[in-house]
Amino acid sequence: MEAQLTKAQEETGTLKLQLQTVELELDSLKKQQASAADSSSLATKEEVSILRQKIEDLEAERQRLEEQNNILEMRLERHNLQ
Repeated sequence: MEAQLTKAQEETGTLKLQLQTVELELDSLKKQQASAADSSSLATKEEVSILRQKIEDLEAERQRLEEQNNILEMRLERHNLQ
């Protein structure tokens, strides 16, 4: 009976150590996940900023080309009227 109790206590100790190890691994994984989420959201914010700038640049270029096109159309009309 006493041997069984000792064996059960040893198994309990072993299980407690395994539980602590698993808890540490879980905490570590949670920290890694949080760190990865933070860095990916930062990268995403940076990418969004870059894309917004590209959109603004393209809109400015489109506006410039539209104005240039209007000037060319007016020249063409004047040329055709002559």
